[in-house]
Amino acid sequence: MAGAVRLGGMVQSRQGDSTVLGNARIPGRFSGSIAYDGIPGAAFAVRYAAEKWTDMRGLGSASLPIFDATDVSVGGEVSGPKLSGSATALRFGWRSRQLPFGAVQEQVKEQSYSAGVGLPVGVGRTMFDLALQHAHRTAGTWTENGWVVSVGLSIRP
Repeated sequence: MAGAVRLGGMVQSRQGDSTVLGNARIPGRFSGSIAYDGIPGAAFAVRYAAEKWTDMRGLGSASLPIFDATDVSVGGEVSGPKLSGSATALRFGWRSRQLPFGAVQEQVKEQSYSAGVGLPVGVGRTMFDLALQHAHRTAGTWTENGWVVSVGLSIRP
């Protein structure tokens, strides 16, 4: 288990030495995570975070849409079939979040799904990772979809 809290202090925007353009607070933040690895060859995690972005309103234009945001995610990794004597890693995840900015005066919301595989190379000291993620954003009647392909290589000495 893990948790974090940030209490924001004051921040001020100035022009030159004396003209104050705006006052605000650094956004307060709370987050917590729980992970479980009690099943051999598997690990699962859940995370929640909330950030109070509206604390920054005093620095921007009054017409700029700013929203508080939350972020929830769930993911896991399980051992897959063996390749060259080492287990592959099968990964999956889901995330739902609100973004602090707006579009068409509505808060932007995003959901994403991901899946990936880690393939052992070089007698288990090297892992080739491949992942695919799909994200879907909405704001009012507007929508946006995107795909991300991720490729990685990790080497343990």
